[in-house]
Amino acid sequence: MTRAYDMTAAEFLEGFLPRWRASLPTRLAPFAERFLRFNRGVLEVLTQRALAALRARRGELPDTVIEFAAYDPVVAHEQILSSRSDDAVLRQLRRRFYELMARGESEADVLARFAEPYVTVRTEAILLWYAGWDAVPLMRRTPVLAVTEAGSVVAVRDARGKIVLHPLRSDALQQLWNDFKKAEIRAAYLSQEADQDRSTTDGLLQFAGAVWGLARLPPPPGVATPRPRTP
Repeated sequence: MTRAYDMTAAEFLEGFLPRWRASLPTRLAPFAERFLRFNRGVLEVLTQRALAALRARRGELPDTVIEFAAYDPVVAHEQILSSRSDDAVLRQLRRRFYELMARGESEADVLARFAEPYVTVRTEAILLWYAGWDAVPLMRRTPVLAVTEAGSVVAVRDARGKIVLHPLRSDALQQLWNDFKKAEIRAAYLSQEADQDRSTTDGLLQFAGAVWGLARLPPPPGVATPRPRTP
């Protein structure tokens, strides 16, 4: 069965509206049809926004202007966490880890699907911070990295390396695209340098603390890493 957050607004309404009509008293049916006839476009826009918000909360990559806008409140909320110390973030990561395991997921699944990807996106966020970008790692069901300008999300990257730029800003964000790629390469080297066992929860958390510390150190000369932006 197709999940709601995978549907378009039109697809969602096509399944929802017949059930809504059937739930109404017979005497209201003519009014419902008139309401839908005059307000179908408004309903589609509102539904599209609601689905976009659901996808953003899950960490699904945005595509449209509406989906990028849906990320703004998510990022604003998580900026509070991302600005805290590494130890505070690790405590939150541990709490979230145990919450997911309490729902029935195995330790190995949580490590692979959630915890290790979050460690990666926060490593890249640290590298981008030093390059002057407002980068925010998001501790979502699927961890992603968002970059904002003037409080609005302009780019999102998932832990697999796929990058999406705001459709109205893509031409102006070429340096960001390049810095994403450099951060990805540098994070991979730092991951090898940290050289910690990541097969257990404690091991991964120790690895996270180590790799985030390494990300803050000056890189060796000639290493591809994001550089401070020029005005």
